[in-house]
Amino acid sequence: MSKVHLTLKSSNIKTGEISVSTTEEDSCPTSCPLRGQGCYADGYPLKGHWNRVPDIGLDWDDFCQTVQDKATALWRHNQAGDLPHKNGQIDADKVFKLEKACRLGGKKGFTYTHHDMSDSMNRLIVMICNKAASFVINLSGNSMSHADDLAELVSFGHKPAPVTTVMPSFYERKHVKKGVWSETYDEYRSRVDLWNIKTPKGKKVTVCPATYRDDMDCAKCKLCAMSHRETIIGFPAHGNRKAKASEIANDTK
Repeated sequence: MSKVHLTLKSSNIKTGEISVSTTEEDSCPTSCPLRGQGCYADGYPLKGHWNRVPDIGLDWDDFCQTVQDKATALWRHNQAGDLPHKNGQIDADKVFKLEKACRLGGKKGFTYTHHDMSDSMNRLIVMICNKAASFVINLSGNSMSHADDLAELVSFGHKPAPVTTVMPSFYERKHVKKGVWSETYDEYRSRVDLWNIKTPKGKKVTVCPATYRDDMDCAKCKLCAMSHRETIIGFPAHGNRKAKASEIANDTK
């Protein structure tokens, strides 16, 4: 049984001071091409925290109660890890219990999943959560081509979820180190044609503002917490293994 740790107030400048959870690595689907092959969570210091979750984390019921009672009004589930599952099928009982905890506590949670959406039950579970809107589940694309596929999914006549994607590192704003830019905002915007990025099938891609702006974080942005969002949110490959992640993100089928 995967344990979950809840940080009540994150110190990560990209998330802002919101609550952030971390779930044991066995929650991640084995089918995810980034698992051990470019996942940003494999880099330190996050990896060090992730490794400790089995010892410091909560069982699911206690985690849900803590979210209901103590999480910030907006919070992020899984800075590392994925939704609970049984052999690749999302555990509906657990996910719906977390959605209920958000609803009863007046919270707005958001997360991302790499679980297989060709599974109709996985799509249905995700869609039900997103209809409730208190716990928003984004579908995670491995590339912009994959994001196109996810954006075209249908469950009972409805789009099950908003979509995000990993992007090639080309779309990362150039920097010397974290927070020290070697490229001005205007140079970056011009180089990547920031307002006109599209998937191969022409769907609009919005680069996560927290990845290139000093004045933006999840607490302010809230795009990933919008359940009926049309634009695809893109996250440029970053971290210690960004070269591998970028290679995967460059895949055009």
